[in-house]
Amino acid sequence: MIYGEYKKLVLCPQNHYIINMNIKAFWSRVKTCIKEKAITQNEAALACGINPHTFRGWMSTDKVPPLSYAYKLAGFLGVSLEFLIDGKETVSGLQKHRQPE
Repeated sequence: MIYGEYKKLVLCPQNHYIINMNIKAFWSRVKTCIKEKAITQNEAALACGINPHTFRGWMSTDKVPPLSYAYKLAGFLGVSLEFLIDGKETVSGLQKHRQPE
């Protein structure tokens, strides 16, 4: 279902999650992180165990990746899943955008 730029997402039943998010913004943040890391989309996909063709398909058609892959992608990119979903995260009342290395 599409609500403006937002999609109501129901992830695979085994993931036990229902979440609302702006999927275009999610993929935009992923692309930005990939660029900042100076790697290719194929390298990011392979590092997370995702077929590069599948990964590019998710990005180009604004599909939601399974939660397990989104989590792996966030970890590989050095950000939290929360950051990829909403662009910010709060830790102890402070804004934090990247996980410490």
